[in-house]
Amino acid sequence: MFTGAGEIVGPGALEPGPGRLLVVVNATGKQNMIRMTRALAAWNSTTFEHVLKDELQQLDCSTLPLQQGLVHGSVALDDVIHPVILSVSHDADVLRIRAGLQYHGMIAGCSCADDPTPDSPTLEYCTVQIEIDRDSADTRITLLADPP
Repeated sequence: MFTGAGEIVGPGALEPGPGRLLVVVNATGKQNMIRMTRALAAWNSTTFEHVLKDELQQLDCSTLPLQQGLVHGSVALDDVIHPVILSVSHDADVLRIRAGLQYHGMIAGCSCADDPTPDSPTLEYCTVQIEIDRDSADTRITLLADPP
């Protein structure tokens, strides 16, 4: 199990700053529980990165901090994500993976006939830290606010 406190941020409260961690919570205010058992089982093998990416792509997008990581759009789309593994470290208890997630967002407008808002998807990118408990495979994914 994980110990320590994360910062829970509500809508509109995202103020990026160097090294600031944000914990994504669902609509009920509880952090979504994720278990990455396949990635944990593949740890220390040549297939680890492939298995981790595959497992990330199969997650329900609502369990990822995509909405909080938006830069260009106002709504994260629930479609395919493309993870990029940036670094991997570990200790006796936890695997820590820093990953970039590429995904699509959209600028939501009023859908009026004369609305000048573009309706094509925007390319988005955010950086996350993935922590996988080495005993239980319980996984916590937090948005890393990139320094400006």
